[in-house]
Amino acid sequence: SIGIYNYTSSTGRIHYTNIHHNTFYQNNSLKTGAGEFVFFPFDSSSITHNIFYANNQNVLGYTWFYGAGWQHNQMDFNLYCTSLLNPATAIFNWDGNYASGFGYFKMISSTDNNSLFADPQFVNEHQNDFHLFNQSPAVDAGNSSFQVTTSETDFENQPRIFSTKVDIGADENQGEFIRDTISLGRNESEENSVVVYPNPCKDKLTVVSNQSLVNTVEIKNVYGQICISIINHTSEIINIESLSNGIYFIKLTDNNGKIFRKKFVKN
Repeated sequence: SIGIYNYTSSTGRIHYTNIHHNTFYQNNSLKTGAGEFVFFPFDSSSITHNIFYANNQNVLGYTWFYGAGWQHNQMDFNLYCTSLLNPATAIFNWDGNYASGFGYFKMISSTDNNSLFADPQFVNEHQNDFHLFNQSPAVDAGNSSFQVTTSETDFENQPRIFSTKVDIGADENQGEFIRDTISLGRNESEENSVVVYPNPCKDKLTVVSNQSLVNTVEIKNVYGQICISIINHTSEIINIESLSNGIYFIKLTDNNGKIFRKKFVKN
């Protein structure tokens, strides 16, 4: 299988196609050497704001234009990556010529000038969770002139542009996925004045603030869904027995309006 594929040796060229804001992850499961996309005669089209993540074959794409060339296409503001996370080993076949290295690919193709090779930092790709962590290089990395069409959203029906610029990929990060080291106990050092323990936790989560009282609690799962919301919180204990096992993100707001974010595991 391949993420994008077109074959038109007998039916002519593909024109005026817009492929944008998709996340392609190791789709070439048969490892045929084609990579995440295959384009045969293809022109006057736009391939932008996509994430292409190849498997350990390191082959990201395969193109062949039957001598017609790459006509009037726009291919830019994409993010590329392979399982080796090394741009020098990434392989592209451009018009029948294999090219190793992301920089060399951009040179021979004269395309993707604003595209990136980087780890997109998915929340958990091994469980098919392709949300982006807040720190992802795909966040706010799109074209500043990108215009959202009427009713256009991301794959979860969230606003297509959340912050200053559009993100790359199917997910538009809403600021809810924080990559953080999970603390395993109360006595471990903390970067701020709020401590959440025990972690992992089975039923009762304790929140201790060294400077001010926590006023509001919001707990989200890895899909950004609010699972617990408490306003005017008056106790150090939060009952999480109703949560399924997994990773959660807790947002705490103190009575001065300061926000603290933590990650914990429910087991």
